[in-house]
Amino acid sequence: MPARSRSTGDDALLLAALSGGGPRAGQRGAGEPSRRAGRSLFYWLPVVVALGLFAQVALLGLKPALRESTRLGTAEEQLLERYRAEETRAAELERVHRAVRDPIYLERERRLLEDPQGGLLRR
Repeated sequence: MPARSRSTGDDALLLAALSGGGPRAGQRGAGEPSRRAGRSLFYWLPVVVALGLFAQVALLGLKPALRESTRLGTAEEQLLERYRAEETRAAELERVHRAVRDPIYLERERRLLEDPQGGLLRR
């Protein structure tokens, strides 16, 4: 088989064609390393985020978060109890306020306090 002589330029073009690149795939421009670094960064980003979250939980611990959750649960119960008591009190005050504005109620109260002989009854 006769040997053919190739120049180094032909070898680079052949390697570039075999690797799936065009005629200039063997030559790297100034932007190629930064593009590769960007792709690599996005490839490993989920792993880095997961490791960062794991490190935060491991270093700071889960106990403070559970304590805070328990404290907030207790505070929520107390707050709901106070809220219900205030709602009951507000309803009672609203009833009294409506009664005080009602002229018929006021007249009944006045008559109850008076004695049939015209004097006031003592309670």
